Amino acid sequence: MTWNAAEIREQIVSWTANRRGVSRLYEALASGMMEDEDLLQILAEAPEPTLFCNRFFGAVHYLLLQGVPGDLAAFYATVQTSPRPPAAAYPSFRQFCLDNLEAILAIIGEREIQISDVRRSAVLLPAIIEVSARESGRQLALIDVGACAGFNLNFDRYHYDYGVHGRIGDRRAAIQLRCEFRGARKFELPTAIPPIGARLGIDSEPVDPADVSACNWMMALISPDDDTRLQYLRAALAETRACPPPILKGTAGDLLKIAMSNMDPQMNLCVMHTMTSHHFTPDERRAVDDALAETSLRRTVHVVSLEWAVQDGHPDPTVPLVLELETWRVGYARRQTLGSSDNRGVGAWLEWGGCP
Repeated sequence: MTWNAAEIREQIVSWTANRRGVSRLYEALASGMMEDEDLLQILAEAPEPTLFCNRFFGAVHYLLLQGVPGDLAAFYATVQTSPRPPAAAYPSFRQFCLDNLEAILAIIGEREIQISDVRRSAVLLPAIIEVSARESGRQLALIDVGACAGFNLNFDRYHYDYGVHGRIGDRRAAIQLRCEFRGARKFELPTAIPPIGARLGIDSEPVDPADVSACNWMMALISPDDDTRLQYLRAALAETRACPPPILKGTAGDLLKIAMSNMDPQMNLCVMHTMTSHHFTPDERRAVDDALAETSLRRTVHVVSLEWAVQDGHPDPTVPLVLELETWRVGYARRQTLGSSDNRGVGAWLEWGGCP
């Protein structure tokens, strides 16, 4: 399915507005693109995927990280120690796109979006603490759907600073996370992170943290001048290389039921997913719900999710992410909204609503 230049321009306008102040380079490039009718028309040959701008700018960034030559590299802080000013970048960007059009279009059509940020663990942890409290602190059996490299599965290896609400985790941890708590409801931190008895990830394209190309694709989906996010990604990849959690390759529709059945029935079963459900096909979504319903006939299943709100059947990246807890028992689910977080999924803040 192809689309037209006007539709691509609309995507760029929306994407740039939602990311204002994140990247001076991408703002300059997007501004140039919106006036470049010829390039927009050429890009209309690309498929019409979700999150087109993430894929397109990621494709260009990925080729540079992989060593594809071009004057554009001089403007990217991830490949150049002292990058040139963003205002002068567009002519080089345009030429790079034209020179590498076939490769860029292939990446847009074939690569999955794998944006993962270790700071999401700071938003998930309060929900997991809630799940643990409901099951008398029993060991957790964690399954992360859309695990990517497995950052969230290693959340017990990080230290968390929640400001006035306290700290938790090893203060000597390599990864130090800070999350601003908002809202009137007080959150009570336990003395320690809930114990994990088993952990397992599921991903259609799991990332091996030792695979340079796979790691470059994750880095490519971050703005090259978003220093903080890049630093966290590099640190998380290093931590995951040191302690890689097991991750199954495949879809949740095919693997979730099997994964849950293999977890110790004496453990507190918790499935989690972050910014993942919009990738599900309708059939996969039904298969996931069927697996949860069937498993809940034998044991309680808690599902912690941090996802975009859905408007007109599509994820809405303009509004805060929603933190939810589904509790499945005897074939039925009870859903509760626990809070909301920043729409970029970097765990900057959590508006905690708590549970009744």
